[in-house]
Amino acid sequence: QFHLSTMRTHVKRVRAAIASKDGKVAELLKAAVAVIDKAAQKGVIDKKAAARKISRLTKTLNRANA
Repeated sequence: QFHLSTMRTHVKRVRAAIASKDGKVAELLKAAVAVIDKAAQKGVIDKKAAARKISRLTKTLNRANA
């Protein structure tokens, strides 16, 4: 439960930072990726679901910066 809620919180922070064009987005994304990977490692989410989440967050960030 801890890893799941922590992961969701980090994802929300990244999305909020992208929306507000915050300068710390890269750092937040790096932290979110680590938390998502940890959740997959612990078996909280499937590893492919983790890869999909990371990919979508990265893609959203790249689109915002383009």
